Amino acid sequence: KAPSSIDFISTSFSAETPSSIVPDAPDDDDALIDYPDAPSIDPTFCNRVPESKICNKVPINTTNVDPEILRTCNGGPHVIEDCIEILSKLFEGPFDVVKALEIEVNTTGNIVKDIFDVIVKLRNDPSTDKRSKDAFDKCRDQYDMMLDLINQTLEILIPQQNFVDAYEKMAALLSYKDICGISLALASPMVVMPWVNIMPWDKVEVLRDTTYICDNILNNIINNHKF
Repeated sequence: KAPSSIDFISTSFSAETPSSIVPDAPDDDDALIDYPDAPSIDPTFCNRVPESKICNKVPINTTNVDPEILRTCNGGPHVIEDCIEILSKLFEGPFDVVKALEIEVNTTGNIVKDIFDVIVKLRNDPSTDKRSKDAFDKCRDQYDMMLDLINQTLEILIPQQNFVDAYEKMAALLSYKDICGISLALASPMVVMPWVNIMPWDKVEVLRDTTYICDNILNNIINNHKF
C-alpha cells in the first residue's frame, strides 16, 4: 500500500538542478563514505571487511522476478540486487511502475526529512562544538534543498506525468547529500564529535539506495514507456 502524501517542513531555499537532460542510470561514484562500489574497485574489500552486508548477500534468484523490474534495475551487482529485492516486495500482483515510483519518492522524502530533523537538532544542541556548527548549517541547507526537490517532484510526477523533469530533480539529490558529508568530514579533525554516533548514518546509506531506485525507475519510464 502506498504511503500518504508527505507534508514536508521546508524553508525558502531553492535548489539548482542540472541543465542537461540525460535520462540514464546514475553513476555510483558519489559520497566519500559510501560503500557500494568498494568490492568492484578493490577485490580485497570483502577480505578486509567481511562483516559488510555487500559481502554477505545471498545472490537473488531472478527466475520469478517480474521482467519490468529486471528492466528497471541497473547499476553495479549489489545495486541491482537491492533494487530487485525492494521492488519485488511492493506489490502482490503485477508490478506497477508509476505507483512504484510514487512509493519510492515518498520513501526517499521521509528519509530526507528524518535526517534533516536530526541535523537541526544537533545544530541547535548547546553541547555541539561551535566549530562544527558551520558544517551543520551547510548540511541543514543541503537537506532543506533536497526536501524542496522532492516536493517539486511529487507536484509534477502524478498530475503531470513529467518524468524527465522528475528525473532531473531526483538525480540531483545525491550531490546535496555529498556536500553535507564533505562538510562534516572537513570539520571532523578540528572538533570533538560526540554527535558522530547520533547522526543516522544508516539512513544516509538507505537514502542513497532509494534515490538510485527512483532514478532507475524514471530511466526505465523515459526510455521504455509512453504515457
